[in-house]
Amino acid sequence: MEKIKIILFVMDGCLVNYTNKPYHSSWDAIAQALPDEKKERWFKIRDFYVKQKYIYKELFNEQCSLLKGLSQIAAEETLFPIPYSKGAEQFFLSLDNKYIKGIVSSGIDIVAKRAKEELKFDFFISNILNIEHNSFNGQGIEIIGIEEKAKKVREISINYNIPLKSICFIGDN
Repeated sequence: MEKIKIILFVMDGCLVNYTNKPYHSSWDAIAQALPDEKKERWFKIRDFYVKQKYIYKELFNEQCSLLKGLSQIAAEETLFPIPYSKGAEQFFLSLDNKYIKGIVSSGIDIVAKRAKEELKFDFFISNILNIEHNSFNGQGIEIIGIEEKAKKVREISINYNIPLKSICFIGDN
């Protein structure tokens, strides 16, 4: 039996649990900082694309465009403090240096970076929202789509030279 060497966690809906429904996600949490008209458009875009995961890039780009001009401070007010899932903080902080710990998420980097720092993860992989002069510029870098987490886990396995059977992946899709 192989020993677990890496523990990977999905962020939205697993590690973090925002109050927004149905996904409890950092994406929908940041939307709360938008003016009502943009917020309404945000959720229409989400509801249209969520059923069509193969075109995630379009969802990502459209939602990034709605963030243009939003101040980073306003976004952080809706995102922080991070609402960790019950037991997540205690679990990850108790692991110390026994495992390599990472976040593999199609969520947003602002939250993933803060979670990495607060829970002492070794790394995170997430999508990036571009910020210029303390405001979102309406663009981002898609690093990982909703259906690409397994691919990223395989890449981590190769990069760390640790077999998949020694990786514990906890996620919801």
